[in-house]
Order: sequence, then structure tokens, then C-alpha cells
Amino acid sequence: MKHVALLVILALFNTTVGFAQENNIRSFGELLEIMEASEVMYNVTLFSELPDYDPLTSADELFPTLADHVEYPWVEEGDDTGYSLMTYPMDSLALQFLFEGEPFYQEDDFEKARSYYEKALKANDQFYVSYLHLGDTYLFSGDPETAITYYQRAAVLNPYDYRCFYYLANAMVRAGRKDEALASYISALSLKPRHENLLSTISNNQDFLDVVVMDVSFTPEALVRKTGDQEVSLYLSESDNGIWMPYAFAKAVWLGEGGGRSDARTWSSQSELEAMVAVVDGYAGRLESGDIAPVPWLDRLSVLATNGWLSQYIIYEIGSRMNPDVTLTLNPDIRDSLREFIREHVVVSIET
Repeated sequence: MKHVALLVILALFNTTVGFAQENNIRSFGELLEIMEASEVMYNVTLFSELPDYDPLTSADELFPTLADHVEYPWVEEGDDTGYSLMTYPMDSLALQFLFEGEPFYQEDDFEKARSYYEKALKANDQFYVSYLHLGDTYLFSGDPETAITYYQRAAVLNPYDYRCFYYLANAMVRAGRKDEALASYISALSLKPRHENLLSTISNNQDFLDVVVMDVSFTPEALVRKTGDQEVSLYLSESDNGIWMPYAFAKAVWLGEGGGRSDARTWSSQSELEAMVAVVDGYAGRLESGDIAPVPWLDRLSVLATNGWLSQYIIYEIGSRMNPDVTLTLNPDIRDSLREFIREHVVVSIET
């Protein structure tokens, strides 16, 4: 990249450094200077030169899946290693009773199914899955209050399985307990961000809960690839008015330079924060100079940056794509802040 190109880009974006300074990260201008001085070759290419390009595929490449979902999760805290995710200890005898009762449950013979689920509970009264199954038999036979007691017990035994809070919230809705239902839905989302069925259920109950479910999806129209030992290629859309350029440049620096660390050439929350701040700062500068009209999703991202929610947003929207159980091993204080983010920006209460 030549100096003249650097000057043209800086002039185009008229970037501010406000959000970068506030987050103690490099500004878009500083990233460009790193690229200018680097021995790495950075090539900017249009998506039209990628005939198979699809924005969703691009997002999958930027945010690759790093871990599989654990169906029955459990978390243990180690002395030195922090939190470890594992599979909840399963009880074979209890599972056998649950399996035997399932055909009756599928046929809506809840009383017969319950007789098997109660056997599972007698086999092991600490096996939380049995409480979930028993709660279901009461919920779908018209007794949400009794179902609530079973779901609550399951949540106590395993507070890491989002289904405990999801099912509890559904029962709370049927029991007419609005505030408790909303709190349980938010707890479920904090354990399983972006879960499609969960968000759909909340949307279906928006009127009862007095909330609006906001679309906070993030689909970059940019792609960055390592195309050689000392070469990084940036792919951009010709139709987005340069909005995604700062994001692509920030991601390219991390891929090409390692973000200042030799092991940082893959995704990290810090690299994503720097890239998002670059977008916000670039947008703020261009908006101030009148180069572009307001863009709703960028306005939303700017609000998150202004109010200090970008880190939580990255966990909720990006981290959960790459690891569906990413929130389970978070420090409890961070998960509490994630719940607050969800309440403020995802499942938003309607002011009455």
C-alpha cells in the first residue's frame, strides 16, 4: 500500500478517534499507518471478483465454529484453570425410565408418562433432566403452577442448561406471571444467545410480556483472507459506500500483523472490538462531514459503543456463533452484565 492510498482513505473517512480512545484500542488511522509500514502486502479486492460470494458464507468464514454444543452442559470451577465445560453426569437407570415413558408423552398420555418419569426421579433425585420431563407433563396437562416447581428444581440442580429457564418461563407465561417469565427468558438467552426457537417464543409472547424483540444481527459485507505468507486480501462490496472498509482493514491488520502478539492471527474478542470500533469511528466521521446518510444498524452499533455495551454485544452476537456455549464459562459478573445487555438491547421493555 502506498502513502498516496493511505492519504486518500484517511481523507475519505475523516475518522474520529473517540471510541478508540475510550476503549484504549488503536484508531482506524493508526491501523492504516501499521498497514502502510508493514512488510505484509495488503490487497483490496471487490466481491464481484468472488463469483461464489454470499454474505452469510462470509460471516461463517469470519466467525468459524470453534466448538460443538454440549447437549447437557455442566460447569466446574478449577483452582487455577477457571471454569471448565463438560457433560452433566448422566444416570443410566434414570435415563432408561425417561426413555420408556417418552412414547406415552408423545401420545399426550401425560399421566402414564409421568409414572415413568417419577421412577426416574426415585432412581436419582439429583438428576435434573427428570424434573424437566415431569414439569412438561404438568405444563401440557394444564397445571403450570406445578410445572413451575419442577422446572425451578431443575434450574437449581443445573443452572447451566438454558432449557431449565426456557421451560420455566413458558410455564410462568401460562400461569400469568409476567415479570418472572421475562426474567427467566432473559436468563435462558444469557445461556444460549441468539437461540432461534427461544427468540421466536419470546416474540410470540411480546404482548403479554410488554416487550419488543430487537434484531441485533451482525452480517459484515467484508471478508479477509491470508493469501500468502506475507499477503492478506481484503474483499469489499462496491455498493456499500465504503461502510465496511474500516472493519475489513482492522481485521486485516490482526490477520497480517498478529495484533501485536505472535499468537493473535486468529479471531479474538479484542480483534472484533477493534474492528467494530473502527466501523463506528469511520461512520461518525463521515456522518459528521455529510458524506453519507444515517444507516440504522450503524446508529444502533454507535449507541452500543457510546453506552459501553460493545463487549457484551460481541459475546452475544459473535462469540455465540463460534461457540454456542460460550457464555457458560464466563465469570458470573460478566454473565450478569450480559443479562443486562439482553434486557436493554435485545428483549426491550415497552415504556407504558
